Amino acid sequence: MQDFTADQIRSKITELNQRDIAYAQKYGMRYESFIQNLEDIEFVEKIEAEISKIWEIDLIEWEFCHERAQDWIKVLSAKSESVRSDDAWQASITRTAGSLAHDPIVREAQGEYEVREELL
Repeated sequence: MQDFTADQIRSKITELNQRDIAYAQKYGMRYESFIQNLEDIEFVEKIEAEISKIWEIDLIEWEFCHERAQDWIKVLSAKSESVRSDDAWQASITRTAGSLAHDPIVREAQGEYEVREELL
């Protein structure tokens, strides 16, 4: 049962990271950078002119994906902490963490994709 739970959490993290990455690629930067750049009116005008006039709608879903992925990662970590005595569960968490560390989707979410310098 614990393997199933870990697999479901890992699946949700991957799904949310894929959506996060899609927005990062669309806007040419990570979520955190996008949020910081919103303070610059010229940046916002460029986004509206070159990418999307409805970027605020994208931002709502992007924020959801980004924040929920982080929440699920915390849940996965908490589960591994709370059941350290169960070897099968621990092995599952180790596999999950290892596969996430090598997963290209997770690596992209951690910043390994092209950044659009012209928007910065």
